[in-house]
Amino acid sequence: MRSVEELPPCFQPIFSSFKYFNGIQAEMLDFILSSARSFVVSAPTGSGKTVLLELAIVQMLMKHVDRATGAFNHKPGELKAIYMAPLKALVQEKKEEWIAAFGAIGVVCKELTGDTDIVSWSELNNVDILLTTPEKFDSITRKNKDRGGMSFFGDCALVMIDEVHLLGDERGGSLEAVVSRLKVLSEKQSLRGTSLSSVRFVACSATVPNLEDVGRWLGAPSPDGIRHFGEEYRPVRLETKVLGYDPAKNDWMFERRLNERLYEVVLNHFQSKPALVFCASRDGASSAAKTLADRAKSTGRNPFISGQGQAEALREAAGRAENRQLKLLIPHGVAFHSASLDWSDRTLCESLFRDRLVTVMCSTSTLSMGVNLPAFLCVVRGTRQYAVSLFLIRMWAIRMTSCFVHRARVNIARSRGARCCRCAAERAGRSSTPRAWP
Repeated sequence: MRSVEELPPCFQPIFSSFKYFNGIQAEMLDFILSSARSFVVSAPTGSGKTVLLELAIVQMLMKHVDRATGAFNHKPGELKAIYMAPLKALVQEKKEEWIAAFGAIGVVCKELTGDTDIVSWSELNNVDILLTTPEKFDSITRKNKDRGGMSFFGDCALVMIDEVHLLGDERGGSLEAVVSRLKVLSEKQSLRGTSLSSVRFVACSATVPNLEDVGRWLGAPSPDGIRHFGEEYRPVRLETKVLGYDPAKNDWMFERRLNERLYEVVLNHFQSKPALVFCASRDGASSAAKTLADRAKSTGRNPFISGQGQAEALREAAGRAENRQLKLLIPHGVAFHSASLDWSDRTLCESLFRDRLVTVMCSTSTLSMGVNLPAFLCVVRGTRQYAVSLFLIRMWAIRMTSCFVHRARVNIARSRGARCCRCAAERAGRSSTPRAWP
C-alpha cells in the first residue's frame, strides 16, 4: 500500500479524493515518477488507469518544483501534455475533471475537438494540457505545421493515449499518423534539446490484444513499461452470461426478436440497479429503449421506478429534453444515448443515469469507451452491426464486445456486477482470436 503523502506536498491536493493508491497505481508509482520512460498499461475498467495518466502529468511538472523549498514554480506552457481519446464526450469529461484537479496549482487545460478550434498557435502558448481527439489533432498539425506549429511541437513532453485499442479500428489511422509524426519530429536535428526530443508516450486500455507490439512501437521498455493487469485487479467481480436465440429469416427480423426478449433479460438480471444496453445502431438504441418503456408501462407497476420522488424528478427532467422521443421515454426511467441526440440531450441522459434516476439506458458503442457511467448490468443486444463503408453486416470485433461488457461496474461498496451477451444460437458457442494490428 502506497500513500498519496509520498508525493511532493504541492501535488497531493490533485489526489484529494483518496489517501492511498490502489494495487495497480502502487505497482506503477516508482516507474512513473522516477523517469520519463514511456509505458503501456492494460487493466480492467474501473481499476484506476486515469490516476496513472495523472501521475505521468505530475512527473512532467516536477521539473518546476523548487528542490530547496518544495514549492511549485509554474511556468505556463513551457512543458505541454497532450491527451488523446476517441470521443469528444470522453475528452470533455476528462477536461472537467482535470480543470478541477490541476486548476488549483495553476495548470491550464484546453479542449480541442470538433466543437472548438484555434485561430493561431499562439492561443496554445500558455496551455499545459491539451485534450483532443486523434482526428482533430491530426488535422490541425498537418494544416498548421508551417504556421507556428513546430514551436508548439517542441514543447510537447508527454503524449497520453486513452483507449489505445482503437489503433486497430477503422479510425486508428489518424492515431497512428499522429504518433508517427511526433516520433519523426522528435528525431529532427532542429528540435534537439527540446522537450519533444525526449517525449514520453503513455497508453492505456482495458482491451489490448497485442500489448507487447504496441509497447515496442511507443518505445516502452519491457517488462517494466509494458504491463498487463488481469481481472483480479477489477474492483468488482463480474458474472457473464451468453444467451443464444434461434435465428430468424433475416438479420432485421432477428433484431426485432432480440427486442422482444430484452425486457425479460433486463428484468431477470438488473436487481433494480443501473443497466446499460448496447445496440449496433442509433435506430436500434432508440427502438430498444421504446420497447423497454412500453413493456414497463404495460405492467402496471414500473420496475424501473422505485418511488414517487424518482417519478417526479423524471417528469421534471423530461421537460428539459429536446428530442421528442426522449421526452416520452424519460418519465418511465428509460433513455437512449447516441450521436443522433443534441449535446444537451446526451449530457442530460448521462446525468440522469449517473444520478440513478434513469435506470436503463440503451446506447450505441459511444458509451463503451471510457465515459464514466458505472452500471450494475450490461447487455449487448446482438453481436453484429451494419458496416456502412462495406455495405454489409459483420460481427462486432471481439475487443469491442469486450469493451461493452467491461462497462458493467459498480461502486466499490458493491461486490458484484453482471453482464449479458445476446446473439443467435449458432454464434453463441463460436469464438475467434482478434486480428493482430499491423
